This record gives sequence, structure tokens and C-alpha cells, in this order.
Amino acid sequence: MALHEIRYLHQHPAVIRILLGILVVPLVYAVTFLASVWNPYGELRHLPMAVVNQDRPITGMAWGRQVTRQLVRNRSLDFRQMPMQSRPTAAGYGARLLGLTDPP
Repeated sequence: MALHEIRYLHQHPAVIRILLGILVVPLVYAVTFLASVWNPYGELRHLPMAVVNQDRPITGMAWGRQVTRQLVRNRSLDFRQMPMQSRPTAAGYGARLLGLTDPP
């Protein structure tokens, strides 16, 4: 029986192409899916984020400056300090994904 099927496949090469297509399409889908979810947290350091410090220090306690400095130094996300005037335009046009504002 297997010999008969092999002979049939040799006589009809279009069936081989159809079978390969049936095998390759799910394989490409599976590889694409696995590549997209393989390491989601490993690439977070490339996400552009904006930090706006509007805090007014009170008698030696500059919490806004400290928090902003720690966020910019931390390399888990790409935090950049920006002035308040440029934050809405940067976030609006896709230059930054998040605008974090330290309130006054």
C-alpha cells in the first residue's frame, strides 16, 4: 500500500507541492508567533520614555530631582528627561511611548 502511494506521488508532483504548503504554512506561523513572545522583557530598554520634573523642592527635599535622576540612570527602560513644553509633541508624534510627569 505504501509503495502504491509513493508511486502516485511521483506521478503527481502537484500533490507534493500541496502537502509541502500544508506543512510549511503552520510552521511559518508557529515560528513567527514564538519569535514575537520569546523574550518580551529583554527588549524593554529600547522603549523610549519621557520624564518631566515639575517638582519644586522644599527645604532640601528635592524628591522630584532624585526620582528623575534614578529613572534616567536606570537602564531597564529608556527614560529621557524633557522639559514640559516638548513632552506633548514628543508623545503625540510617537517619539516617546510614555510621558511621566512628576507633579509640583
